Amino acid sequence: MKVFYFIFVLILIATSSMSVPAQLDSLLKEVKTAKSDTAKLRSLMLVTEFCDIPDIEKYSNQCIELADKLLQSDQWNKTDVLFAKSTAINNLGFMYHVYSDYNEAIQQYEECIEIYKEIEDTLGISRGYNNIAMVYKDAGDTEKAIEFLSQAFKVASETGDYELHNITLTNFSNIYTQQGELDKAIEYLYKAIKLQEDHDDSRGLGHTYTTLASLFHSQQDFDQALVYCEKAVEKGLEANDYDVLGSAYNNLGFVYDLMGDDSLALLNYSISLNYREEVNDLKGIAETYSNLGSYFMDLGDTTKGIEYIEESVVLREKIGNQEGLGNSYQKLAGYYLDKGDINRALDYGEKSFEIAMKIGYTEDIENSALVLSKIYMKLNRFEEAYKMHVLYLEKRDMLFNKENQKKIIEQQVDYEYAKKHLADSLNTAKTLEIAELEKTYKQEQLDKANQRNAAMLIGMLLLIAVVIMAFFAYQNKRRSEKTISLQKLKVEEQKHLLEESNKEIMDSINYAHRIQTAILPSSEHFNKLLPNSFVLYKPKDIVAGDFYWLEEVENKVIFAAADCTGHGVPGAMVSVICSNALTKSVIEEKLTDPGKLLDRTRELVIQTLSKSGDEVKDGMDISLCQLNGKKLAWAGANNPLWLIKKGSREILEIKANKQPVGVYADPKPFDTHMVDLDEGDTIYVFSDGYHDQFGGGKGKKLKTTNFKKLLTENNHLNMEEVKFKLDEFFESWRGEFEQLDDVCIIGVRV
Repeated sequence: MKVFYFIFVLILIATSSMSVPAQLDSLLKEVKTAKSDTAKLRSLMLVTEFCDIPDIEKYSNQCIELADKLLQSDQWNKTDVLFAKSTAINNLGFMYHVYSDYNEAIQQYEECIEIYKEIEDTLGISRGYNNIAMVYKDAGDTEKAIEFLSQAFKVASETGDYELHNITLTNFSNIYTQQGELDKAIEYLYKAIKLQEDHDDSRGLGHTYTTLASLFHSQQDFDQALVYCEKAVEKGLEANDYDVLGSAYNNLGFVYDLMGDDSLALLNYSISLNYREEVNDLKGIAETYSNLGSYFMDLGDTTKGIEYIEESVVLREKIGNQEGLGNSYQKLAGYYLDKGDINRALDYGEKSFEIAMKIGYTEDIENSALVLSKIYMKLNRFEEAYKMHVLYLEKRDMLFNKENQKKIIEQQVDYEYAKKHLADSLNTAKTLEIAELEKTYKQEQLDKANQRNAAMLIGMLLLIAVVIMAFFAYQNKRRSEKTISLQKLKVEEQKHLLEESNKEIMDSINYAHRIQTAILPSSEHFNKLLPNSFVLYKPKDIVAGDFYWLEEVENKVIFAAADCTGHGVPGAMVSVICSNALTKSVIEEKLTDPGKLLDRTRELVIQTLSKSGDEVKDGMDISLCQLNGKKLAWAGANNPLWLIKKGSREILEIKANKQPVGVYADPKPFDTHMVDLDEGDTIYVFSDGYHDQFGGGKGKKLKTTNFKKLLTENNHLNMEEVKFKLDEFFESWRGEFEQLDDVCIIGVRV
């Protein structure tokens, strides 16, 4: 059956009417052979409609020049000449729009609207508003787009013009899709479907069904996506519209590709390509090339895959399709990332991201941010990787969230219910008419039978009553069973959605963990620079706000234990920023004095966190040491330094400045303290997570008193044994209580 269907499609393509290139050639001949200026003007106007985008400017200018010449004479119909001129200007606007020259596009469309007003073409005015709205959409100015679209909708409603009403509804859907508001997008699509059904518009329905299919597969609802793809094909065949069929088969191929059905994916991509090549749909051809590229790369045929993607780039650059280019660049970035060619991956990744941000399309930003995050990770640009990953999560959640899915399903149910209700109403009317006829006939029969059938009638009525009672009892039972079954299915579905959501959250947290782990010094590096030391690091969650830090410069070892605002993912994000600021201050700016180092780090942290434009109060508490032989320089922000001299059972404490590394009401320079050390002295720097822990059987805080006692009692042990004792005591104290905060302790013996 599938083979027959494929052959039928190919026959349909082969028997098509005159192609676009043939029409264009015919029109160009008419321009050359036209016997009058008005005939030439008409042909030039049509050429601007059919020519390739790079040729629009040449032919439009010729058309405008001829129109202006004719307008100087009174012998021509002014309205017809102005209409031809406005068509050429409109196509110029379209060209500038495609090339992303948004200001010039708006200027051309506004000039069109002025001409439409002069010739009182209200439909043209509405079209102009629609066009300007779409320019603002692509420029990322949603507010302006909706403003002009509302004007277009008002004019279309007043005139009652179906085409404009339909286009405006579709454009509203496009804007809300771009913003990731899929429930609103689908609401307008269903309004468009209702309008198209009322006007028996197979072509319009085909396009709308294709768009709906795209929205459903973006939500991973492949069953519904296939339903609407097949509806689009059906309508495309009804209308014999190759544009609809090219898009519908491309979408079918894409859905089958996502579902892993390779043979059906390739079959539908091939059919789509045939249709699109037949009408010289360069934008569509580039889209199918791009999809075929991904298809072959997924199969492992990277050579063929890259060929298709690069061909899509050539076409998209030719026609100035910026959104498509961003998509192709993103795929090339992913390919070169997997291949290990990081520089080329970065080049394509940043190009893709720049285009996505310029256009503002949510799904494109999501995809390009994910690829860039992975590229920055490979380049050890961890702060940028983290920011990109956060942006990716934000855009992904905007598109694929449970509220969106719920509203989409509600829109679909409302639409299907409305259709069913209409059908049921018609059936009910017919049923009532039949019932009335039957009632009349039975009454006549009863009159003829008189009293001799009375007993039989009563018996039948009693029987019917019993049957009805039994039927309703059965229905109630079925309804109860169905309700229970539906509730069970709903619980199972919610369980599945919750499991999927939890998995996605855990994947994101694990990714953040990888980024944070990458900024922490390795145990090998720590032991190399501080051989007689330990780090006890116990994050409360998978990722932490606490971190430890280590660098060496000019034979000076600089290390710190830091506690950033919060814990978990928010704390981890701040820790990446603070760690990078410390590293930059030491490695790039060569600061080694602890006080000055914290002063500069504070400036960098405030500068980074203030980029959002909001008042940000995040920062860190830190205890920072610079060790040069037996000379110790130290500075602290809220967290102290503890020192145990060799053979002593007392802790010497150097207090920190009472201010964080971050925004503070009355900031002061951090003090640097100098300490002479002897061999066997032990230094401790730490966050507050250890001594703030609740437990001990009665739910009390561990407190610094117990912490100090534990350190002094075990000071005779080597550093690994001290670490073991600290960890053992902490877990024993915590017992069944939840860990309150992140824990970070560094111990160094001279």
